Amino acid sequence: MRLKGILNSSFIIAVVGALVSIALAIFQWNATQKAELKAFEKQRKEAAYKNIIYSLNGFYGEMEECLSVSEIAKLRFDFSNQMDNCWLYCSDEVVQRTQALIEAVSNESPKDVQTKVRNELFLAIRKEFKPDTTLDSKDYIHLNPVKPGTKCDLRLEKGIVESEI
Repeated sequence: MRLKGILNSSFIIAVVGALVSIALAIFQWNATQKAELKAFEKQRKEAAYKNIIYSLNGFYGEMEECLSVSEIAKLRFDFSNQMDNCWLYCSDEVVQRTQALIEAVSNESPKDVQTKVRNELFLAIRKEFKPDTTLDSKDYIHLNPVKPGTKCDLRLEKGIVESEI
């Protein structure tokens, strides 16, 4: 009889309410953790892609007029290291585009071919952050920081090409 009194409808409602509250709290915690992880991964990917973009300066012909052979080699080495890491977090398209760039440079393809492949890499990186982009690889324009016939004032500082001005 005493057990029947404990298991009345208000007790069952209270237990069910508590269980639902616990389940909702666990669900909310899990959703928050996933959102935080996704934001962290996006931030990490963005930083890595910036490093890739900086190291791409080692593949622009005009930089060879400004930077030393060892600075160009460092940029290319940094790019190579980033590509090794890229296997961990980059999309398949970005990996394929970087491999195409490495192949074009290694085979000493004409500059217009290297430029096209490099621009396609930029577009693949852009699509990672803006999947609905309507831009095309032809839309990317690299501004040449070196004016022909002028003294070059660029230097490599902490993996980034900077102006001495």
